[in-house]
Amino acid sequence: MKYSNLFLVCLILGIISSCYSQKCTATIEGNSFDLSPLMKSSGDSDYSYTDDAGNTFYFNLCNYTVSNPCGGSDQQVYAYKIDGKTQKCSVLATDKESWQLHNYDGEDETSVILEYKGGDQIKKFSKDRYKLSYVFHCDNSVGPGTPTISEIGEYSHVVVHWTSQYGCRKSSSDDNSIFHISKNY
Repeated sequence: MKYSNLFLVCLILGIISSCYSQKCTATIEGNSFDLSPLMKSSGDSDYSYTDDAGNTFYFNLCNYTVSNPCGGSDQQVYAYKIDGKTQKCSVLATDKESWQLHNYDGEDETSVILEYKGGDQIKKFSKDRYKLSYVFHCDNSVGPGTPTISEIGEYSHVVVHWTSQYGCRKSSSDDNSIFHISKNY
């Protein structure tokens, strides 16, 4: 009886654990990608990058940032920026991501782009809002890789370039009708 209770408890914990495991996967036109190993969870630090102008960007992939100095603790954001001159905090993205395939000239492998919208307004009287794109470049030799950021100021677009093994497709099929995104957390 003691072992059956222990087995039951382990089974329940396993089910709960699998329900709350985080995934960041997509299958687009038969190409499957899994970026889950790049996600940060609570207790981790957000990814950060400081550009030449002293602006610091904090971001997380397929998950909200661990911290958010831009707003109240109840506001969930995917990325934010601290201006190097004014120390003003700007939210870069709050909306869910969209996925698309890409293959740049000179790259042999198909990879993926994730785009987020819903950032803060750029100027007081402007309708332009920040948006964020993760552009993955496939390279199996670099492991997780290190992201770099470029900001296209006039378009209020922040682009994270990320060369990584996880930017490579995991599998490919001939069924071009498949489109599936899995994001559980």
